[in-house]
Amino acid sequence: MKVLADSGILAATDLFSQIGDITVMPGREIRRETLGDAEILLVRSITAVDAALLDGSKVCMVGSATSGLDHIDTEYLQSAGIKLFHARGANADAVVDYCLSAMSYAVMEKGLDIMQSCVGIIGGGAVGKKLQQRLHALGISCLVNDPPLAAQSSQTNEYVSLEEALQCDVVSLHVPLTNAGDFPTRDLLSSNNLELLAENCLLIHTCRGGVIDETALVRHLDTHKGVTSVVDVWANEPRVNPDLVNKVDIATPHIAGYSTNAKAMASFMLFDQIMRELADTPGAMGVDSDTSVALEVGDNPWAAPLVALPLMDLSARFKAQIAKESAPTAFDELRQSLVQRVEFSQQAVRLSDNDTAKAHILRALGFAVD
Repeated sequence: MKVLADSGILAATDLFSQIGDITVMPGREIRRETLGDAEILLVRSITAVDAALLDGSKVCMVGSATSGLDHIDTEYLQSAGIKLFHARGANADAVVDYCLSAMSYAVMEKGLDIMQSCVGIIGGGAVGKKLQQRLHALGISCLVNDPPLAAQSSQTNEYVSLEEALQCDVVSLHVPLTNAGDFPTRDLLSSNNLELLAENCLLIHTCRGGVIDETALVRHLDTHKGVTSVVDVWANEPRVNPDLVNKVDIATPHIAGYSTNAKAMASFMLFDQIMRELADTPGAMGVDSDTSVALEVGDNPWAAPLVALPLMDLSARFKAQIAKESAPTAFDELRQSLVQRVEFSQQAVRLSDNDTAKAHILRALGFAVD
């Protein structure tokens, strides 16, 4: 078979050359005229997959190395008989690491008492559930808002309203971007409810641009100086809103789920699904987790996430590039520089003493402890 893949998909050539002839190119260059005779198309979130791209092509399978599918017209694919495969949950651990690093920033730089805080998790899917598990291991209380899951749950107190979640000390967003259905999420946070945020809350946005009304958020941050904001996703990526980039405390170019492990897992998941669809048997696959990085941190174990994933440095680079360069170039170049990022689970922290309390926090955060 003929395969066309985004060159940013890790190991795409090694894996999918087992299926047929593979061509790779940057995802932003994939267009109708570049599809050629491709029967399998492999993309990331930067490629819009719809009738304009695929009508009249030979593509019969689409694989997206992403959790979210807002860049794909799923109704069109279904009507056209095109099979869709995706990597839901592949980047969950990487996103949780990012959220914990954002909390570390608020602890170390803003004086947040995280251990006495309540975290509102909006979206209880793969990422939200893993974040809740790590926070519970730390002894931090959480409230989860997820109307679709709440409708299926038999436990009346398992989920809370959006209004309750927004009033927590920390609010972290983990919903897909949807425009229709019973629970649309576009502009889920807007001028109607941003006022519910606590005066000194930490807002973490790592799901999809469009879930927050960016104009309303800029206005809110203008008048609520106590809010700490960490934003990783943007409407109209890679042409980000420079006003919002400059306004938030931490701004990064959609890299929360960007790690070597996450990218490898996504590739393996797509390969496995497509091989099964082709009625073949995939070989043994897995993510190489032998790589280990040693970290040195001070007395506060909450410094470790910010050492492992230095959000302040990344944000400073991103803001500087947005100020002097075109947004699309800055956005993609910084993302590419993080291709070799490793997750907390592959990083060991050396303790200078035998403090079991510190060791417990570090392990709950996801690190190994030497």
